[in-house]
Amino acid sequence: MKYTVFTPTYNRERYLGRLYQSLRAQTYKDFEWLIIDDGSTDNTEQKIKDYINENEISIRYIRQNNGGKHRAFNRAIEEAKGDFIICVDSDDYLKDYAIEKIDKFSRVPHGVMALCFLCIDEKGDIIGDEFPKSKSVFNLIDLTYKYKVRGDKLWVFKRDILINYRFPEYEGEKFVTEGVLLFQMALKYDIFVVNEALQVHEYQDDGLTSIGNKKLFKDNPKGAKTYYRLLLKIAPSYKYKLFYIYNYLYIACMGG
Repeated sequence: MKYTVFTPTYNRERYLGRLYQSLRAQTYKDFEWLIIDDGSTDNTEQKIKDYINENEISIRYIRQNNGGKHRAFNRAIEEAKGDFIICVDSDDYLKDYAIEKIDKFSRVPHGVMALCFLCIDEKGDIIGDEFPKSKSVFNLIDLTYKYKVRGDKLWVFKRDILINYRFPEYEGEKFVTEGVLLFQMALKYDIFVVNEALQVHEYQDDGLTSIGNKKLFKDNPKGAKTYYRLLLKIAPSYKYKLFYIYNYLYIACMGG
């Protein structure tokens, strides 16, 4: 397979059908759908088995004990067969030409770790900011601090680079922010950006976004401190460094 569409899921049975239908409708067919079930207690497993029995697309389903999205992501890095890994959450879905469009940009320059596309919400509005139009290759650290690009994006990772990275895993903690992985990679590699929205993203009331980083960091202090140590390493000014030190010490004082 040239592409692996990776979906981490936990008790998202009611949303998976929409994503499945969007994958069935893809105009480009050389991909697999890899679902890492992070210990769901609903009917997710049976639903995926039904999709597999339909034999419309290549599907692999792997179930593991509940450990958080970052552990599911680590498992996907090990299991993916595609040259590229497209990350799509279980409550999101792709436009039916998404993988075909991704493939048109797949010959990325050397030193690029991923392609990055825009996301839209259910109303069709772009989430966050568009990329600068001055060029196509940027470093994520520059995009974050110099250009101040914010908002969820569709990430398409080159597996031969991603295979060398993992989220840290801490006993008793179930959350590590995606920035830990992305900024680690950004210390060495760039990303190729495209100002086209290929993913529809919907925020659910019971999703990680609704919980908020403050509570997630408080409940998972080791992962949070790892994140702030990394931010201190890449911070471009003392203003940012002081902010990150404050947050690090706050988490430490809370018992982390």
